[in-house]
Amino acid sequence: RPPQGYPVIIQAGASPKGRDFAARWSDVIFCSHASLDSAKDFYQDIKARAVRHGRRAEDVKILPMATPIIGPTTEAARETEQRLADLVPPLAGLSTLAYHLDVDLSELPLDEPLPDVDVPGVQGHYQEVVEMTRHEGLTLRELGKRYGGRTEGSFVGTATEVADGMERWFTEGACDGFTVGAVHTPGAFEDFVRQVVPELQRRGLFRTEYEGSTLREHLGLERPEAGQWRNRRHGHGDNA
Repeated sequence: RPPQGYPVIIQAGASPKGRDFAARWSDVIFCSHASLDSAKDFYQDIKARAVRHGRRAEDVKILPMATPIIGPTTEAARETEQRLADLVPPLAGLSTLAYHLDVDLSELPLDEPLPDVDVPGVQGHYQEVVEMTRHEGLTLRELGKRYGGRTEGSFVGTATEVADGMERWFTEGACDGFTVGAVHTPGAFEDFVRQVVPELQRRGLFRTEYEGSTLREHLGLERPEAGQWRNRRHGHGDNA
């Protein structure tokens, strides 16, 4: 057997079928949310589904995407956010959205909101843009610009403010951690590691040294017993 017992299984899917699959099989779930409230709802739903499948809630780690924009001041970070947004052509964002949803958006009026559509593609992205459209009153053109340059989690500000936002998501039951992305590379990753990580460590929210040598250990997941995955596969639950 490998050192991890079994490889870590990471899944992304927000449709009802995808959620149930994830709750039964996944060790980690990758997701994206347009608001803290939708992240909380997703978190509670997945944990409840995992328990119904005979697992413990902590056996599934939920790590939503975060793309922080960090500046020396709040105003500087907001200016960076706006400069990045200004670079996004609306049609490029809509092209990406159409690809994710598997829906032709080219026939829809650009200066009206996105209508309800049947989506054969990624349900999670569809729910995200529906939430953005309804909460902010966006037209399709504005949505394309936002989607093409969206920042996950709205973590924009100083390092302390970004840490505040992440701490809130964590302590209010919206996530078990984050998958950190970058709005530009390599600088965005460097800013996060050099500025936000020390602040999270100071608060006791992030490790100061590794606790093991495998990905499973870094994620705080237990090493499964031999046959444990096979038992789940045959529908007997993790503790069979």
